[in-house]
Formats: sequence, structure tokens, C-alpha cells
Amino acid sequence: MENQFESAREELEEADRALASFEDRNLDTRSSRLQLEGQRLQREVSFKAQLYTELQAQLTQAQIELQQSEPVITTIEAPSPPLRPSGPNRRLIVLFYLLIGGAAGTTLILVLESVGKASEDKLKQQKLTEIVDSVLPAPLSRRVLNRVSDKS
Repeated sequence: MENQFESAREELEEADRALASFEDRNLDTRSSRLQLEGQRLQREVSFKAQLYTELQAQLTQAQIELQQSEPVITTIEAPSPPLRPSGPNRRLIVLFYLLIGGAAGTTLILVLESVGKASEDKLKQQKLTEIVDSVLPAPLSRRVLNRVSDKS
């Protein structure tokens, strides 16, 4: 199709050149033989122009049909389901959060125990002070309490 189009274009250009050459050589076309030759050349140019236009329309139509028949997206390979899930590793996530929870729980227990012991120690210290103050005289009780606090 494209070869025919190119051939028709070349023939049209050749006919145009022949007509232009004829008109350049024969400026005075009063002779009937020259008029007939000019008309023949004009018909040939007109015919070739019409042929060229029709071939151009056919070529354009063929290109449009080709574009419409070709798919826009081509499937290279058919899809297949994965062998294993490709999501996050749930076991690893669960293990991670178990470790984090265990560490947080242990830390909380240790903090609560140390706070509890500190408050128990303060209560014990207050009771001991009260007992020592009630049993011993004040200067002596201070010495005993200082020695007990130095040992602990």
C-alpha cells in the first residue's frame, strides 16, 4: 500500500513537471494541436492527483485500522498466584511484641517492688524511731538510730 502511494506521488510530480514544461515552452497556445496536448496533460495531472488523493485516504484508513486492531496493552505472561503469602511475617511480629511486652511487664514489676520496699523501709524506720524514742532517752536514742541507719 505504501509503495503504491509513493509511486502515485512520484507520477503526480512527474505529470506536474511535464505540464509546467509544456506551458513554459508554448506560451502562445492558439494552435489546436497545442491546445489538445495541453488539455491532455491537464487531464493526466488531474487524474494522477485524484489517484494520489484516493491512495492517501486508503493508506490513512489502513493505518487507523491497524492501530485499532493492535491492543494497547499486551499480556507478556499470564498471572499466577504466589506460592507463599507475600505479606509481613506474622510470626516475627508476634514474637517481637511478646518480647516487648515481657520486658515492659518485668520493668513495671521491678519498679513497683522497689517503690513498695522504699515505702516499707520508711514505715519500718518510723516504727523503729518511735520504739527507740519511747524506750531510751533522747540523746541515746539518736546514737542507736544513727548506728542502725549506717549499717543499712
